[in-house]
Amino acid sequence: VARARGHEKRLHLGLLLGALTVLPLAVSGSPARAECVGEGDTTTCTGAQSGGIVADTPNLVVRDLTTDVAPPAGQPAIWMPGVVNADVDLGSHSLVVSGVPAIAAIGNRPGSVTLDFTGTINASGPNTPQGGTSGINILANAGSGFDATDRSTGNTTVNASRTATNTNLNNVGTNVTSGANSPSSLTSAGAVSVSVVGPERPFITSGLSVNGGTGGASLANTGDVTVAAPVGTLGNGIVVGSTPDTVINSTGNVSVDIGTGTGYGIQATGLRNTVVSRGNIASDAAGIVTNGAVNPT
Repeated sequence: VARARGHEKRLHLGLLLGALTVLPLAVSGSPARAECVGEGDTTTCTGAQSGGIVADTPNLVVRDLTTDVAPPAGQPAIWMPGVVNADVDLGSHSLVVSGVPAIAAIGNRPGSVTLDFTGTINASGPNTPQGGTSGINILANAGSGFDATDRSTGNTTVNASRTATNTNLNNVGTNVTSGANSPSSLTSAGAVSVSVVGPERPFITSGLSVNGGTGGASLANTGDVTVAAPVGTLGNGIVVGSTPDTVINSTGNVSVDIGTGTGYGIQATGLRNTVVSRGNIASDAAGIVTNGAVNPT
């Protein structure tokens, strides 16, 4: 069932996105990783990377790890300012972070931002000034023509809390945001769980979020998505928005528990919306909501 409600447009992650712009201050002083090798425009990281990975080259390759990537609280496991292409395969290891996104990618070079990710993410702890506790956050909105693409396989678990000083930061499993004139897409295979505790104050909590510009936005999901947060929270299990077309294909189950009237299972916001869901949806307010026209399928 799709419900059209054009007056409800709550697809803004500005607080989270703005917070991440301070991350360079938090990690720029980190020492180079012994097992990361830079050659030309590519950084390749292997072996022991327990302290975290920082790469400012256009390309990043992570493979053949021997440890989990578990940096100190307040630092992402993988921080990629200026990335264009990243290929990250954790093997049997995980990204373990506290208080920030596990993967933070900022596109500030001309072109696009593309992430291919395989692995497990565990993010926990209170939000920090560096950003809300989250899984993957890709921002290609530094330039209006920057595309954003994420292809992820693996489970993401976020157990976040908010303190009195950091209540306004958002928490997401995966967020992908393109430039104003570009497309954004996410392919997600794996379970995504986001749980937040803290003061009952409106903020945004989402499992999977895709924000596209005039190029459209699309999501293909094959995993279960679970979101739980205090009453009064704004958020959804899956939310996709752009100026022209949004396309959502989801075969996983979606569960949202954030208070009556505020939690949608799936939300699409665009001039033309296509939503195909083959899983079960349990939510506080509505299963599927569209802001804009619904394309027949």
